[in-house]
Amino acid sequence: MANTGIEGDEALLLNPENKRDIEEMGSSQNNRNSPTANIIEKTLYMLSKHWEKRAVVKNDKSNDAYQACFDNGKEDYNETLLPFYHHPHWQSASKEFKSHVLSWAWIIYNQKTIHIEVEIINPVLEAIILEKIPGATDYLSKKIASETYVDETYHTLMAVNACNIVSVERNLGKIVLPEYDLIFSQKKVINEQNDQQKNMLLRLATASVSETLISSYLDVLSKDMSINSFCRMTIDAHRKDELAHANLFTGIMKKIFPNLSKEQQEYYLSMLPCAIRWFASKELRLWGFVLNEINFPNHREMLSEISELETKQIDTIDYSGPVKLAEGLGCDIASYFHKNDLEIIH
Repeated sequence: MANTGIEGDEALLLNPENKRDIEEMGSSQNNRNSPTANIIEKTLYMLSKHWEKRAVVKNDKSNDAYQACFDNGKEDYNETLLPFYHHPHWQSASKEFKSHVLSWAWIIYNQKTIHIEVEIINPVLEAIILEKIPGATDYLSKKIASETYVDETYHTLMAVNACNIVSVERNLGKIVLPEYDLIFSQKKVINEQNDQQKNMLLRLATASVSETLISSYLDVLSKDMSINSFCRMTIDAHRKDELAHANLFTGIMKKIFPNLSKEQQEYYLSMLPCAIRWFASKELRLWGFVLNEINFPNHREMLSEISELETKQIDTIDYSGPVKLAEGLGCDIASYFHKNDLEIIH
């Protein structure tokens, strides 16, 4: 797969074959006389131009082939990513119980993907498409948002299928999961402040974090050859699309941010570290519900001890993506991150 980083896409602009396409973008771009704005426009244009070939999940017709690779002899999830991996109760659990829990971990991961796509990302894309966000009302922004919306819908379908296949293969039964902390936390703030303008900025911040953070998380699972091939291949297809989406959100935010007031900019930046913490939640409340349903031994004691030992410092995820996005807006973000006990990582 070609490099989908911003640098890689800017390199596309140097290709003589693409010059005519760039010149034909039309006169509807914002701030055409600004060199920075033109670079953003051109980069977004080239990402959109290559969407038909780049959109992995949309073009991938191999779901049946993935299912044919289902490996009953391998686990469905990486156990080191479980929040209770180091706890003695987990370490002493039987292989059968561990396998059962890891299959549920796959369900939990995919259900979270579904909720992020439907409740976090798509509402922001819809707002751009409907010209409700300043700075992103031009044709190119709406086109890119529409293409990304299609991607996310396919990701949702892929996650629904992935849950169903593992549920059937592992005979998991049905558990209605409680709300994820990311979704719950965003809803809580939206309901409490009841401010339409701030809610739009909050949604933008949460979507920005989700789209620029998730690919590093997917990268770990997609390269884990020890897990079920079906699960690994499914994650890898998702990962390739999200690499491009991170750049798309970064580019669109560079168009939106200058159109916000100083107060709006500060609120958006202040919510980025909050969204990082929400995304990084260990979901102990949700896990407690699942472990109780499957009668995992001593799960209450295990989760209680983990909760008591949990520190405010995030040490399990790479959130350099959101940091890069925020710094790319030309702002000093240190105070916003330090206020939430987060370091600036690159």
